[in-house]
Amino acid sequence: MLRKFCYSHFFFILLCVLCFQYAYGQQHDDNSHKKFILPNSEEYQKILDNVTDYINNITTIKARFTQINHDGTSDEGTLYISRPGKMRVEYDKPNPYLLLANGYYFIFVDYKLEQFKHFDLDETPAYLLLQENFAFDNKIKVSAIWQEFGLLHIEMQDANNSNKETIELIFQNDSYNESSIILKQWIIRDNLGKPTVLTINNARYAITLDDNLFKFDRKF
Repeated sequence: MLRKFCYSHFFFILLCVLCFQYAYGQQHDDNSHKKFILPNSEEYQKILDNVTDYINNITTIKARFTQINHDGTSDEGTLYISRPGKMRVEYDKPNPYLLLANGYYFIFVDYKLEQFKHFDLDETPAYLLLQENFAFDNKIKVSAIWQEFGLLHIEMQDANNSNKETIELIFQNDSYNESSIILKQWIIRDNLGKPTVLTINNARYAITLDDNLFKFDRKF
């Protein structure tokens, strides 16, 4: 249970960068508004290439985030990313959790229970995006790509386990550069299809971050 929580929340937050406030309504479930992109088409490959370039151009980020859980509850906190390999997710109190990647391990900390658990970073979904060179390879299964209401959607999951939750990325064209994309929102759905949505606010990019942010102090 702890491992499932760690992976879902860590991977969920990681791609929610350069994000703007966006209301995601019931229209998502109406397939009549969707234009699906055919796999192996030139447009399909171009989209994957654009997303790959977008993620690989991310260096450092500091941002506030709001997380809306499928049960209607919400959490807020601060996100720090330093690619490759490092990330810190601090939830605001009273949430007692800290998620940390230090370049080698993914660490989940529960300050309320005064416990922590660590995993090899390269064995977690987070590694797919924190690695130095992101790519849509055999570790990632793209389920579908479609356009809807002027937005681009990419749904994917862990290629090694089709029973895991799906991850949906929602992009919009950059108003300053039509050839570029901006990630607007991230949605993760569990095995029952229940969504969790995250929005990033006041993001700052390519800034200097203190390396101590990504070190775990075991003192409770």
